[in-house]
Amino acid sequence: MSTELDELFESLCDGKVPTLWQKAYPSQKPLAAWTRELNLRIEQLRNWAENGTPKVFWLGGLTFPTGFLTALLQAAARRNNVVIDSLGWEFVVLN
Repeated sequence: MSTELDELFESLCDGKVPTLWQKAYPSQKPLAAWTRELNLRIEQLRNWAENGTPKVFWLGGLTFPTGFLTALLQAAARRNNVVIDSLGWEFVVLN
């Protein structure tokens, strides 16, 4: 067995996310929780592809949420013919 496969096997036996898999999305969660969250992330993208743009996004389920929010600002700026720097976000934290 190669060193990479040996490390993969050891990680799986220890219930840890293999280092190579962390490239999909980094997380400190153990393997079981990481796998459940990966399935939720895939489901969010599948729903988006099959049903169109959702009204609500799970930002934590995106690999790079900052880039996503910037892309939304850019799309709004183009649609409204304004400079992107004139737009911003305001978030209300709910209980």
